[in-house]
Amino acid sequence: VIEPLGPDIRSSTRALVEYDALVAPLGFDFPGESRPLWKDRMVVVCNAQHPSLQDGRLTLDDLRELPHAIGTFGPGVLTPVDRVFGELGINRRVALEVAGFLPLPFVVQGTDMVAVVPGLLARTFDFPDSALAVVEPPFGDVLLAEGYWFAPDRLSDSAHRWLFARLDETAELIPTL
Repeated sequence: VIEPLGPDIRSSTRALVEYDALVAPLGFDFPGESRPLWKDRMVVVCNAQHPSLQDGRLTLDDLRELPHAIGTFGPGVLTPVDRVFGELGINRRVALEVAGFLPLPFVVQGTDMVAVVPGLLARTFDFPDSALAVVEPPFGDVLLAEGYWFAPDRLSDSAHRWLFARLDETAELIPTL
């Protein structure tokens, strides 16, 4: 079963007993062992004809002023983008919230909204005559790294070893930064 988990899972001592593996951001000190799945850089996406887009760029002031579409991951879950905007003292004008990153490129097309998404996702929309512009962020590199976590005793089970081998093979197929 694949299901979203809330932020309380980070402090749960039973999480890795109840689940075969957890896919989660690296660097959050989940219990158990972890292996990397992928790393990506965050980029800004907006309507290709956005009036604020100058020479393929947006400024920090643009990001302060423009309406944002944001992806949410449950109550209390902060993304690396949330942290960067907080560090920069930018209170985004949130016009739309969606579940996760995947819908964001679709919802900003044809609007004045901007969104910050993983680059691998954005690049699927980056082609000639696209309705979406993929813009380097004016706040520098923000990395997103995902991995999977598991209880060490899972390695004694052949089904878990098979599952983890498939996850490792998949990770090798994902383009790197």
